[in-house]
Amino acid sequence: MTFIIEATKDDHHTADIRFSAVVAVIWARKLAADGFAVSIRAPGGRQYSADQFNLLLMSRKAALPAAVRAAVRHSRQD
Repeated sequence: MTFIIEATKDDHHTADIRFSAVVAVIWARKLAADGFAVSIRAPGGRQYSADQFNLLLMSRKAALPAAVRAAVRHSRQD
């Protein structure tokens, strides 16, 4: 699956592609922490804003290994 992360800050715009929802959210949260306005477009076309990233992970959360869940929690603290 392909997740497209779009981020904007001042006159700078970036788009990154990740193949995992977890990795996309971790990267997007790092960009948001750096002051970017960030959104993630999921494979189905739905766009998630920063305050909706948890929704992107909810349906997949039960299937995630404990180490990945810990990495997601850690990225929220940064």
